[in-house]
Amino acid sequence: MGLSAAKYFPSDFELPAQVGIFNDRIDLSTPGQNPYTFVIRNKDIAQGFKEYFEYFWNQDVIVDVGVKAFERVFLNMLDELSPGEEYRVIGTASTITTMVKFYDNFHNIRIKKGIILKMLTHERFYQTVVDRNHRFGDPSGKVSFVKRMFSGAQSPIQINVYHNKCFIVIDAKEPTMISINKPEVAEGFKNYFDEMWKNAK
Repeated sequence: MGLSAAKYFPSDFELPAQVGIFNDRIDLSTPGQNPYTFVIRNKDIAQGFKEYFEYFWNQDVIVDVGVKAFERVFLNMLDELSPGEEYRVIGTASTITTMVKFYDNFHNIRIKKGIILKMLTHERFYQTVVDRNHRFGDPSGKVSFVKRMFSGAQSPIQINVYHNKCFIVIDAKEPTMISINKPEVAEGFKNYFDEMWKNAK
């Protein structure tokens, strides 16, 4: 975003005010029909607020729950990836109706944007995933590569890896998202994926 950067709180975290911090000032603003702003000028208090901000900003692992969190994390990945870049997926596809509809929309956007998918999926979902990619504009597999995982048991866990990040989805009606912003963890999952990819069909 050029001169800007943004991160988000978990979906159940609500702050009733906007806090701006710069130099020795803290601006506190409240929304609503009668909004107001007040300013505190105090170096020590400003420093305390900066440390509070840095604590949240620098978190390497964020756990979030719910369908909105699920959708936000996936769409955020699409925003961060440029045409021609790829992401890797290890794991399941969902049978939960709301998520199936979201996956349809997600892959429609992904294919139009030209983002490359490399996916290792369970045998049960292989044809569903391939058919979806065909249906949304990639019948020849130009940006969608799918192979079957060699695994007897189906797991409710999906791992997505892109850039130097990864997130883990625990599939349920209220899905849990574990976002990990640690390059060494992402690299480990990439290596694991690449080894499995060599032997998959």
